[in-house]
Amino acid sequence: MIILDLEYSDIPPTTFVDYYKKHGVIVFPSGRWVFHYQTPQDGANRLLIALQELMEAKKEGRELSARNVLGGYT
Repeated sequence: MIILDLEYSDIPPTTFVDYYKKHGVIVFPSGRWVFHYQTPQDGANRLLIALQELMEAKKEGRELSARNVLGGYT
């Protein structure tokens, strides 16, 4: 299990969900990842790519969406 502190990183939960959704990965806005031993390598790769894109957007100062989010869906 990995827990990302989105609040400390100033990443809105909606943005977190949106970046993963774009890569076909459904996440919940809590910033918690739980892996199962049957998680395919492709899924893990997409998760990392989405995180990399999100961090680049944050570093570049792009506007991050802050609308309300319910569960892992927007």
